[in-house]
Order: sequence, then structure tokens, then C-alpha cells
Amino acid sequence: MSDPCSVTVFSRHNLFLHALLWENQPWFSARDVGRLIGFHLNDRVVNKLDSDNAALCGLSTFENRNSI
Repeated sequence: MSDPCSVTVFSRHNLFLHALLWENQPWFSARDVGRLIGFHLNDRVVNKLDSDNAALCGLSTFENRNSI
């Protein structure tokens, strides 16, 4: 995760977690985290996060824009 624009993909039991390093902080895809914990993180849940804990970022490795 040395390049701040590159996405790192972690895998466990064929489930993927996309992450990137942004301003020296790790950021993870909310959709991937929800899938890993068995809970669907929809827009309503993500909107309840504090503003410093959520960002909307378009990443080329995702089909759509994802909250991370």
C-alpha cells in the first residue's frame, strides 16, 4: 500500500476487502466490510458514520462508486 492511489485487495475465504492508503490512513470499502461481517451496509447505515469516518471515492477497480 505504498502508492496512495493504488488499491490493495485482501482475500479471506474467497471474500475480498479493498483498501487504500489515503493521507497515511487506511480506508476500506464499506460494502466489503459489511460482506465480511455478514451485515449489509446500505446507504442509510453508511450515512450514520461521522464525517471523518466516511468518504465517497471513485476507484477504477470497482464497478460503481463505493463508500470507503
